[in-house]
Amino acid sequence: MESRQTKAIESVKTARDDEDYFRYRQWLVLLALLQSFLAAGIFYGWPSLYTMLLEEGIYNNRCPHPGVVCARQTLDLGFIYTVGGCANLGAQLLWGFILDRKGPRVCSFLSVAMVFAGVILLGITDNEFDVLLYAMICIAVGGPGASVACFHLSNLYPESKNTVLSLFSGAFQLGFMVFMIFHMISPSLLSRFQVCMVYATLLFIVLITGLAVWPEHSLTAPRDEEADDPIRQKKIDKKTLESSPSFMRINQYADPSARSIGAFGSGPSLGGVPSAQEITSGSPSRSGSLVESPGDYKGDGFQLYRVDSDILRMASIATPTVRRQVKRQRPSLMKELMSFPFFMMALWMSAGLFWMNFYIGNVADQMFQQADGNRHNAHLYTSYFTTILPLGAAAIPIYGWTTDNYGLPCAVIVSTLFGIAFTVMCLIHDLELQVLTFIAYSLFRTFVFATFFSLVAKEFGYSSFGVISGLILCIAGGICLFQYPVREFAVPDEDFKLVNWIQLLLVNAVGIFFSVYITIHLKDSTPAAKKRKQIKLRAQKVPVCVFCARVLVPVVGGVF
Repeated sequence: MESRQTKAIESVKTARDDEDYFRYRQWLVLLALLQSFLAAGIFYGWPSLYTMLLEEGIYNNRCPHPGVVCARQTLDLGFIYTVGGCANLGAQLLWGFILDRKGPRVCSFLSVAMVFAGVILLGITDNEFDVLLYAMICIAVGGPGASVACFHLSNLYPESKNTVLSLFSGAFQLGFMVFMIFHMISPSLLSRFQVCMVYATLLFIVLITGLAVWPEHSLTAPRDEEADDPIRQKKIDKKTLESSPSFMRINQYADPSARSIGAFGSGPSLGGVPSAQEITSGSPSRSGSLVESPGDYKGDGFQLYRVDSDILRMASIATPTVRRQVKRQRPSLMKELMSFPFFMMALWMSAGLFWMNFYIGNVADQMFQQADGNRHNAHLYTSYFTTILPLGAAAIPIYGWTTDNYGLPCAVIVSTLFGIAFTVMCLIHDLELQVLTFIAYSLFRTFVFATFFSLVAKEFGYSSFGVISGLILCIAGGICLFQYPVREFAVPDEDFKLVNWIQLLLVNAVGIFFSVYITIHLKDSTPAAKKRKQIKLRAQKVPVCVFCARVLVPVVGGVF
């Protein structure tokens, strides 16, 4: 009893605290965007950092001729990216757990602190004091937490929630350019150590500011009573409400002495916050759950027909008994993890992420091959890749329109087409054409990630969303550990032709197979835009039973 009372009081207090943050929502979102830009996505700017480290001679002491880049040097740097990439994917589950248990303030503090430590280590590493691996692991692990800790702030703008989420995604992808900025500044203006110390100072400011202003618990959207309560929203009169068959069935055991409540009285709102009486007692009042049992009322048949479904939806929120009756029982987490959809999503993401991360880790060397050994042109096109990669965020509205109008199977097919374009152009030996390869890669990556999270939400729901998506990414991260042996044994003499053929076959075979599976698996699903049209058409049409209620019933009643 006391625990229920405490939870109810805490929920009311949390709602009030959430409303206080609305006064400063612009500043909070701006701080979150800055945090996402500075900390969340900088690990994926590795190609520019890789080029900068090669120019500085990092690991050139492992080459027979220190002045010339050798295979051992590139392999050791590639190993660092491989380990960091796996750690980045595996950290998704860790930060989701910390966010759920400790809240966004702790999650944000720990994640930004890890990136802060990684940047400092990056500034002091050299061939004698080699901490580059630890630096990149800290940056890779901290990034996802800095991003996921900000998502709840989209509830500060309930009317444009998706827009705010897309801004966070854009800030995350713009972070890919941070190391490119490092490369532009160092060593002409500042040394790598100086650049990293300046950057660490910015991270420290964000760290301390976030510790002071981030909420202890994830913010929730303000409750819209008009939207939550179908009775208020549709302005249904009391007599019509009380005459609904579903309403009368629900209230057949109600206390006859109970007065009208919710939209018509002083009791708790239908689907709303518990009343003071309920908080004191520690449990919802069964006798006062709805209005008293109504008497006979010959209301308008059309209104009775329309309101009946609203009553059922409203009662499932307001009445504990009905809630137990209508609640769908989801399968256990173990059954979901052993299901075929989980296996297919894990296979699809493992194949896609393996080659997407492999390309990021080796794009500089592939451009060196495309440029026929011209290191300057290779570095130039690597910078083009780093610039084009964040622009994939511009495809998010295209993804939303595609999914909304044609469904998730279409989004999977489109991502497969981008994958085909990317893998085919990797095989063409033409340096200038690689700009189109970069664009195809950026679109492929954007569509794959957006589609993956949408598929997990649709197939498994949000109750286990974080665990399932995190586990799939952890599996993909484990598979990515094989990038290092693939690079060592499948790229003889720095020739990527063989590995690009393997990439073409695996990515497209898995993509086509998954597209066919999803199309069959979700064949009965209806796109959101089509659903809205159907609902609108149904609202404009008068059903046969409503026609009978409006026309035949009065006629028969007049005869008798």
